[in-house]
Amino acid sequence: MTSINVGKVVAARGFHAGRNEELDTFVMDQASEDRLLDELEPALALGNAVVEYHSVGLFPERWFDLVLVLRTDNTLLYDRLTAR
Repeated sequence: MTSINVGKVVAARGFHAGRNEELDTFVMDQASEDRLLDELEPALALGNAVVEYHSVGLFPERWFDLVLVLRTDNTLLYDRLTAR
């Protein structure tokens, strides 16, 4: 099984249009999204992959058989994010 952390791919391969320092995150534009999808498509076409990302809207539906959404209490999530 292949495991893909999309955030790490974005950072390692430079698939972003810059960085938002205030939010401590990369900014993706259409061109960087297209490059990311082109990079991921061969691995996902093989199947048997787990993709970790915060949204499914970026990816074509045909790539996935199952989507799992993990949730937590907003207070706990807020504490985790502000601790970063």
